[in-house]
Amino acid sequence: MFCSQCGAKNADDASFCQKCGKKLETSSQDDEPTLLTPPRSSSSPYGTLSPPRTTSGSTEPNFAAAPPVGAASERSNRSRQASPTVPPGQKSRQRLWIVLSLIAVVLFLLAVSGYVYLTRSTPQKTLDTFCTALAAKDYQTAYNQLSSRAQNGTSEASFANSFSHAQVTSCTFGSSSESGATATNTITFFSSTGQHVLEHVTLIKDSNGTWKIDTLALATGANLSQQVICQERISLEAHHSCHP
Repeated sequence: MFCSQCGAKNADDASFCQKCGKKLETSSQDDEPTLLTPPRSSSSPYGTLSPPRTTSGSTEPNFAAAPPVGAASERSNRSRQASPTVPPGQKSRQRLWIVLSLIAVVLFLLAVSGYVYLTRSTPQKTLDTFCTALAAKDYQTAYNQLSSRAQNGTSEASFANSFSHAQVTSCTFGSSSESGATATNTITFFSSTGQHVLEHVTLIKDSNGTWKIDTLALATGANLSQQVICQERISLEAHHSCHP
């Protein structure tokens, strides 16, 4: 028999503890040792397990109140609601700006391509600039439409003197026939006296991609003297010579 106060072992028929003197209980439950300290509480998914509660005949564990059903899902919902979200209207505006930006880029590229296409050099533009300059007696601009080889055959002063002496007031031309970097056409020069001369013109594309007049070759002439025709041709071909 064990003392319930000090835990000392005594004889089964003892009435008092031999160590502390406490009166011993003689019930059948005294045959088992009495726990002096309660066991440690343990954790549970539903709460904290409290120390067992001792009653007169049994020991039953006490459980803390379990969390209400759905509490975990409510916390999860609150956490999702607390996270920042982009309003639907703002998303629509962002998509709209992206689409508008892409459209602006495409339009810009089309505009650049159109500008390059419209401002590109063509045989027709070179001949038009040449004839317009002659009609305005702007011989420098007309001379600039010649290729470097043609300019090597005559100076700008000689070029201007020849067309001024021939009294060329205008010129016309047809559609150019292109073949790679070479184009041909027919040009007709008109003088202030009503005379005209028809010549074949050859154009080439220089290293910059610009079309230039390279040669003028006599086709037919009417009411223009051979001297005027030769002056008009301005020796664009280095080997050309005039014979009155």
